[in-house]
Amino acid sequence: MKPTDPSDKFPAHEAASVGAIDAPPPNANDTAKGLGTTVVKGAVWTSLANVARIASAVLIIPILTRFLDLEDFGIMQIAMPIVLFLMIFNDAGLGPALVRAKAPSRQMWSSVLWTNLALGVAMTGGLFLAADFFANFFREPEVRPIIQALSVALILNCLCIVPGAWLQRKYKFKEMTIVEVVSIWCGITAAIVSAAMFNAGAWALVYQQIAMFTVKTAMLWTYARKVDVRFEYSFREIADVFGFSSSLLGTRFITFITQNAPNMIIGRLLGSAALGAYSIAYRIMIVPIQIFAYGLTSVLLPTMSQFHEDTARMKAACLRTYRLIALITFPAMAGIVALAEPIVLFTLGEKMAAAGTVLPWLAPVGAIQSLLSSQGAMYMALGRADILLKWATIEMVLVTIGFSVSIQYGLIASVQAYLIVFMLICLPSLNALLRLIDASLGDLARALWQPVLISVIMAVVVRGMWSAEITYIPTDLFARLMSFVAIGAGLYIIGLVLIDRPAFGEFHKIAKAVLSR
Repeated sequence: MKPTDPSDKFPAHEAASVGAIDAPPPNANDTAKGLGTTVVKGAVWTSLANVARIASAVLIIPILTRFLDLEDFGIMQIAMPIVLFLMIFNDAGLGPALVRAKAPSRQMWSSVLWTNLALGVAMTGGLFLAADFFANFFREPEVRPIIQALSVALILNCLCIVPGAWLQRKYKFKEMTIVEVVSIWCGITAAIVSAAMFNAGAWALVYQQIAMFTVKTAMLWTYARKVDVRFEYSFREIADVFGFSSSLLGTRFITFITQNAPNMIIGRLLGSAALGAYSIAYRIMIVPIQIFAYGLTSVLLPTMSQFHEDTARMKAACLRTYRLIALITFPAMAGIVALAEPIVLFTLGEKMAAAGTVLPWLAPVGAIQSLLSSQGAMYMALGRADILLKWATIEMVLVTIGFSVSIQYGLIASVQAYLIVFMLICLPSLNALLRLIDASLGDLARALWQPVLISVIMAVVVRGMWSAEITYIPTDLFARLMSFVAIGAGLYIIGLVLIDRPAFGEFHKIAKAVLSR
């Protein structure tokens, strides 16, 4: 199970062409021309943090698969979603409320901290006692002590909410990146050492999580030591943001169910081996989204909240956000579809080959999710968390029904149903947000058609060439895979040159903004 920050689940988060909060507000045309320096730098730093985060989900896998079995990953995939579910309530929707608030008082900071801490303590105790129930439900006795050990992460996570919100408000994304990199690699070290030297099995993944959250908590408070929290509490401060935070909390709850219902259904009906194959394929699929889409959108909330009443700027920012996400994640997902099997064989070995049959069907889901990932922050900036909750509920119902009906036909059929669900809800969901900012699906199509077309053509050509087994391309798996990655990248660049040259100008502006002082 990948180390997961609960904020990732709202992604699910300005990007777009806006300047620093303190800068004079540009008009819509200026907004459409390029990303503001502050936002771009924040997005880049956050992307670097996400690179470190996915290292434990992907780079650590080839090492751990030498010491762990699919059943070990499956057991962790049963236990960790339960902990992550409770982490939704650690935050209680109050973290984003702190970020969005115009001028949160000292009492608000303090009240949020003690509210989160009280919830964390209660949930740790409750989960510890409920571990027997989950072990019996999944018919996996080994899950019980693992859940009890992981319950410690609930208290640690709730202590991260306030310093994390303070750093986000201050645009301290560099510091947040350092925290992520150090804490994640401490977790990786703990997992590798315990697996390789002490034959810890599934417990190596437990040690990874506990080490990561411990280091993360300590470092966040070190960087956010200036946040003014005291032994005081105001129910009024919590009540003032309850409407916003309750809708947000409901959305996180629903989103969590949507993301983990497949795990629960597969684990319950197909077993831990099938769940392990699905889990590993999902980790690979989510990599491009974590690296770029989440990095770009994580700075949406604090910045868009500053100009959410300016519809023209919101429209320009949202459309540019979608376009930039598509320019990066769509070709990555297309490449994963084309080279799924060799990617799995090379990175994970023959033992994990089953994941290679799942991955081609999950990658298109990832392309859709990369667009939808930004909508949480956009709705929050607009103060319409209620609409976000509605669409999250629709998605949950359809995903759960799709998996429940198709699971009888096997794992691949279930993943295919997953893709169909996202294809059905993608356009209506996007249209609901676009209408709030006086935009349309036509505007979105004009922003996205080039990267979509180029990515599809690239995937078809690369897959066809791989299947043709061309003799002058190396036969060694590593050399062959790298050759086709280079071919795919070259085809995509050629496609941009032919039909989307403005994309190079956008990338240049981003690089210039990042390198500026």
